[in-house]
Amino acid sequence: MEFSVKNILLVLSLIALSSCLGFMKPDKGELRFSEKEELQLLPLAANYQSLKQNFIDKSCLRCHHSRQDEIPSFATQSDVIENAEDILFYAEEGCDLDTCMPPKNEDGTPTAPIPAPEVLETFRQWMEEN
Repeated sequence: MEFSVKNILLVLSLIALSSCLGFMKPDKGELRFSEKEELQLLPLAANYQSLKQNFIDKSCLRCHHSRQDEIPSFATQSDVIENAEDILFYAEEGCDLDTCMPPKNEDGTPTAPIPAPEVLETFRQWMEEN
């Protein structure tokens, strides 16, 4: 079997392309799903889908992903509505009570992104409408 330079370049190009897209190693490459998702955030608005992407998914679901003992779930819209007052309270006031949400590591760094004041204000608006 004889390989031409054109065939070798084609094979190398396919290998390079597949590694960038993650086909050969799904957890590797520049276009992993989580990074693509980050680039496609909805504009901040007082609706569930926007707040889920911009706040709940980023700051809460690492811990509040399912019903566990003593940890409420925020996985569904009804879960968020049911816990909205607590979500807002702990995001705004929790650190003053040594119960920061999202929590902090031993070195004081947050375990998830801290929501910006405009995110919390938008969440408050949405909460009042629901």
